[in-house]
Amino acid sequence: MHSCSSLAGVRAIVVGGRGQVGAAIADRLAAEGAEVAALDLPGARTDAGTASGGRIRSGDIDLTRADDVARALGEAIEHLGGVDAVVCASGATRQGTSLADETAEGWFSSLAVNLVGPFLVAQAVAPVLSDGGSLCFLSSGGAG
Repeated sequence: MHSCSSLAGVRAIVVGGRGQVGAAIADRLAAEGAEVAALDLPGARTDAGTASGGRIRSGDIDLTRADDVARALGEAIEHLGGVDAVVCASGATRQGTSLADETAEGWFSSLAVNLVGPFLVAQAVAPVLSDGGSLCFLSSGGAG
């Protein structure tokens, strides 16, 4: 068994950090010693932080708006004093909508969250990500 301080000093941001997958990642990072900012939609359920010992800071982010992505990530980076790792575990699905019933607006909304949002995250953090830092993008029907 390894020490729970293996990530001590690591500053991590988890986008989608209040959903099922993102919350589990945020909790694990915090349990391993990282300082974590868990960002998600305003009003998103909060699954993260139950065992974090105060190492997880929660914040809001709207991945469909470039200005909000820049604001939220800027605030998180300022709070953490920098950033070493970013996990983008956000996602939007339109379950139960068949291709025939899908609307252009619904399709564009999914693309904004699932494709444009991660691009905006990478664009915002790349200039300030520490040397040797990591960007991790994942997607799943349960990521959101």
